[in-house]
Formats: sequence, structure tokens, C-alpha cells
Amino acid sequence: PYEYEEVTLLDNASILVAKNGLYGVLNRDGSNQHELKYTDCLEVNKDFYALYLEDTIEIFNSNSRTKIDVQCTDMEVFEKGFYKLWHGSNVGLFKDSSDIKLVMCIPTVYDDLTFYSKGVCLAEYKNSLKLLDFNGALLRDLIYTDVTPVKEGFAIANTKEGKVNYLDATGQKIFDSDFEYFNGVSHQGCFNNGFAIVKKDGVFGLIDTTGAFKVKPQYEQLIYLGGLYGYKNGENWSIFSIISDTVNSSVYESLDALEMGIVLFKQ
Repeated sequence: PYEYEEVTLLDNASILVAKNGLYGVLNRDGSNQHELKYTDCLEVNKDFYALYLEDTIEIFNSNSRTKIDVQCTDMEVFEKGFYKLWHGSNVGLFKDSSDIKLVMCIPTVYDDLTFYSKGVCLAEYKNSLKLLDFNGALLRDLIYTDVTPVKEGFAIANTKEGKVNYLDATGQKIFDSDFEYFNGVSHQGCFNNGFAIVKKDGVFGLIDTTGAFKVKPQYEQLIYLGGLYGYKNGENWSIFSIISDTVNSSVYESLDALEMGIVLFKQ
């Protein structure tokens, strides 16, 4: 008879088993490696796996099966070789060492850590934002309420006054002009192939990487559709292309972007 309700391959040398809502780990020969007492298991990558036990997790080296000497309540991969580890509601950053251990880079005192640009993370601490390098050194204090990761050399930063600025990879404001906040700006306001949707004086247009208007603000709504742009003035939507300089005017009731540059529309 089967002893376990679930059996899955954890890595090349271990088997994850489950019974009655609890998890354990066996060696390939069926001998016990970790007893059946854990509430969940996370295969982090080829180097580490984590077993959840009540309000804490135990992290193990996948090769040596040794337990990593670090206390935390959750973890996830941040970037290659770097990991976010939580202790309660606070989070810090740890990195691999040469002997496949975890070494603290940023202490677990922050409310959140997110990737900003290569080697730089955005740290939230008591409703303030900072840019830190991956070793925890302070690079810049930020005055913004929300900041996106850098894409095509630009990050979007929202102010408490409802304005939108664009920052470079160091957190420096790039353009003199302030734009207006709109719903979805963190996605639709990103630069795509050198252009970004902005709102000015209540209407939408497109800027290039110098901050100059490629398309002057004139639309009630404007969305990026994976290579095309959809705009709305009045009841219906239209489509235009910057690349081919073509316009398909006022024939759609709704537009939405699908994968691989395909546009879903209702006509």
C-alpha cells in the first residue's frame, strides 16, 4: 500500500512527500531526510530549499543537506545570487557565499525591498523610499510616494501632489516638466521602444526619451497595445502606429492588448 498521499521530485537527490497536510523529505533510497512535520516546502533554486514549520522556515543547502544558520519566516529569489528574507513583516537581502551559505547584505528592518536597476534596490521604510545598493549602502533618499523599476533607462515616480516624474538609474529626475498622474501610469507610462504615454492638462500624448512630445497631448484616453497605440476621443477607439505612421480611425468600441503584439477589439 502507498504510505504517502503525494510524492514529487524535489531535486536530483531528494523526494518530497506529503501526508495528512504535512510534508517531509526522503533520500532517493527511501530513507528519511526530514521527518513528516512541515506545513509546506519551497524549492528556491538548485542551491536551496525551504521547509515551513509553523511561523518560521528552515533553509537547507540542496547539495550538503545542511541547515543554513539564519532565522526567517519566508524567502524568495530577488536577483541571481540574492534572496529576500522576511522576519515577521520586515524584510532584508541576503546573498550566496562561496560555500553556498547565505550572508546578510541588508538587515531585515525594511517594510519592502524591490528591484530598481542593476545592483540597486528600492527600500521602503516607514512610508519613505530610499535607493540602496545590494550591499545596503544608501545611494539616495527619495521624495516620492511610489517608484517603478527602471525600464529602457527610465523609472516612473509619483509625487504626493499627484504629479509624475521620470528618473534615471541613479534616482535623479530627468525631465524638467512634471506630468499628471493617471490610473495605470506604472504600466502605461513606461517607455516602450523609446516612447512613453503622459498626461498633461487633462489629456494624453506621447513623449520621446528627451522629454519632447512626439504626439502632443490631445486624447481623452491613450493606451499602449504592444507596438500600436489606441486612443479615444468621444465614443469610439482608434489605432495608430508610430513606426508605420498609420491611423485607423474611430471604428472600435473597445481595445485590449494580447500577447505577441495581437490586439483584441470589439467593433
